Amino acid sequence: MPTAEQIQDAIATVHNQESFIKNLLIDALGWKIPEGTPSVEEISYPWTATELNAEGLDKKIVDGQIWQIQPLEENRSQPWGIFVLEFTSKEVFTTGRGLTGPLRKILRGLVPKARRDSNLPAWNRENLLFICTHNYQHYRFAYFKAPQEKAHTAPLITFGWEPDTPARTACEHNLIHLTWPDEPEDSDKWISHWAKAFDVELVTKKFYDAYEQVFTNLQAQLDLPSDEDKKMFAQV
Repeated sequence: MPTAEQIQDAIATVHNQESFIKNLLIDALGWKIPEGTPSVEEISYPWTATELNAEGLDKKIVDGQIWQIQPLEENRSQPWGIFVLEFTSKEVFTTGRGLTGPLRKILRGLVPKARRDSNLPAWNRENLLFICTHNYQHYRFAYFKAPQEKAHTAPLITFGWEPDTPARTACEHNLIHLTWPDEPEDSDKWISHWAKAFDVELVTKKFYDAYEQVFTNLQAQLDLPSDEDKKMFAQV
C-alpha cells in the first residue's frame, strides 16, 4: 500500500488526463489500467444525458456524456461502477450544492437502468464511485452512502482538492483507501475497502485522536501553578 506522502507526490505531478491516469491511478493507487493509456475514453464506455434521462446534464458536463471505466480485472467481475465526469466549469466545486443536483440525476439513471451490455454489471447505489473533475485540476470523488432509514435520501459524501487548496487530508484519510485491492475476487471486502474512503466518522475520530495527543503533550510542558490552569491554557 502506498503512503499518503507518495499519493500526495503523485497528485503534484498531475496536470492532464494522461498524467492523472498514469501518475495517480496506476502508479500511486495501483489500479489495473494498461500502461500507456492516454485518455479516459480509451478505457471507458460513454453514457449520454439522454441514456441517463438526465435533462440539463449536457449543460454542465463536457460533450454531455459521462464515462464509465470498463471492468479492469481479467474476469471482468467488479463490484464497483466507476464513473468519470468532466465538468465544463469549476464553479460546481465551489457552489454549495453544485455537484449534488447533477449527481443525483445520474444516480437515478444508473441504478435502475437495464444493462446495455451483458458484460457490464448492475449496480447498487452504494457501489458507485464518481470521479468529478474540471480540466484535471479541480477534483471531487463522490459516493452515495446508504441512508440510515429506508425512506431517507442517500447522503452524498465527497472529498477532493484544487490547485489552490492542499490535498494532504484527501491523501491521508481518503485516497489511501482507494488503492486497488489485493483480493479483487472478494467483492464484499473490496466494497468495504473503498467505502472507507468516504467514512466521515473515521476521519473525525482520527482528528480527535490527534487533537487529544497534542492537548496532552502541551499540558505536560506548561509551567503553570495548577493542573486547571494548564488545562485552560491548552484548550485555548
